[in-house]
Amino acid sequence: MKKFRPFWSYRIEETEKWLEEMLQAGYRLKQLQPLLRLFTFERVDSQVKRYLIDYKSPKGLYVEGGWKQLLQAHNWTVYEGEAPTRFSSREKVFQRIRTHYMLATVLLLVLFFYLNTAAGVLMALRFGTGFYLSAFLVLFVLFMCASLYLNKWYHTKEKAYLNIDPKVALHAIRKRRVGWMYVQFLTKRWLERMFAQGYELEYVKGMSFYFKPRESACISYEILNEKPKNSAALLFYSESGWTAKHLYSSLMWHISIWSKPYEVGEVKPRITYEQKERLKSMRRGLVNTNVLSVLFILVMTLNIFNSLNQMQNAYMPYGYSLALLILSSMVLLYWLWIFVQSVYGYM
Repeated sequence: MKKFRPFWSYRIEETEKWLEEMLQAGYRLKQLQPLLRLFTFERVDSQVKRYLIDYKSPKGLYVEGGWKQLLQAHNWTVYEGEAPTRFSSREKVFQRIRTHYMLATVLLLVLFFYLNTAAGVLMALRFGTGFYLSAFLVLFVLFMCASLYLNKWYHTKEKAYLNIDPKVALHAIRKRRVGWMYVQFLTKRWLERMFAQGYELEYVKGMSFYFKPRESACISYEILNEKPKNSAALLFYSESGWTAKHLYSSLMWHISIWSKPYEVGEVKPRITYEQKERLKSMRRGLVNTNVLSVLFILVMTLNIFNSLNQMQNAYMPYGYSLALLILSSMVLLYWLWIFVQSVYGYM
């Protein structure tokens, strides 16, 4: 019997559980074809066993932990065991998911800017204006839906991998801070001011910061912009007494917010005390922010030029051109503000 599972490699835990259920139903995995996304099963007596799917780990790594290698296909190895004592860290699996997520993000961004530029040029040339405008709006909505779904799916996987399950208290106070990741130094200063006012950061979700009444005598916050996270670095920070309040990875940003309480009279703790390393992290955030800012400033400037051209020559309905002009101007001002604030924060 063959089963087709197109996204099995992005849902490892669910696939392992599915294989266990198939075995209990009397179907044991016989062959795996990763590229074709096909699972081949053979008929056996019902059994109860655990499955482990590993990616690019050395052969025999899990044998001593009670696992028996069932099969290997390309970089994937499938183990089964009755009472295993060692489990995969999932680090290499998640690194693969992160790489694919970033490639998909690049593709979506390229598609967005291509459609935006192409639509502006075609409308300026009055070439099939109505059709291309409708097509652009449909594709733009599809782009936004795909981006939101991909972003939510990836960060759900990230939290599961990093074992982060935030439980925001009912009494938590929510504060929204738009664009905080672009001005990390100023965000850190803001968190310190909130603590001085009696509010301690509990968790960050997107643009929302959740605070609880102050419990610590003193607290230190760190906002890091590092390369893609790994379990070793997270374990080191955790064992040093730091608590992760926010972890986020994307194409350009790998941002994490950490906190550590300390007593009055003690030296304020820091994740790194070397000024060079701290400036390196801030510089990385500055470069990423400026690259994105310049990109949006150029695109919005093009939109403003096209809108003014349309209003002067009546290529499009006046109301649509005016709305596009106002929206593009607001986005342009926002990214100019982000650019100035990021440079100010670094200096």
